[in-house]
Amino acid sequence: MTATEPFSWAGPALGMSLPPPEPAPVPHLRLRVTRPTLDTAVISAHGELDATTAPRLSELLMSRLRGNLRTVVVDLSTVEFLAAAGISVLVRANLLARSRGIALRIHTGRNRFVTRPLTLTGLTEHLDLSEEEG
Repeated sequence: MTATEPFSWAGPALGMSLPPPEPAPVPHLRLRVTRPTLDTAVISAHGELDATTAPRLSELLMSRLRGNLRTVVVDLSTVEFLAAAGISVLVRANLLARSRGIALRIHTGRNRFVTRPLTLTGLTEHLDLSEEEG
């Protein structure tokens, strides 16, 4: 192309639009709450715990920790991905539980997707982790 040639673009003809980009996959997280006793709640999480999904767990967990429970168990045995946002929720929940005298237990079920990031961050020394249910 020289300075006198008109600009030409080999794109769609005028009036035509490009197809929309593929939407990014949305991480999924299923949460379930059970009450095995009157003073215990178990929050089970299945799926990915990242910046997109962690606020849902945080809301559920913090509301339980502000109630009249003595024990809250977070079952992460079927979590497929644990990112920094999910770890942050666990740390904040642990601080709130301790300040309120509530036992917060994290059930890992030997799930490597959970135990590895918690080990790498040094949190295994600060959180009440269990491999076995109960």
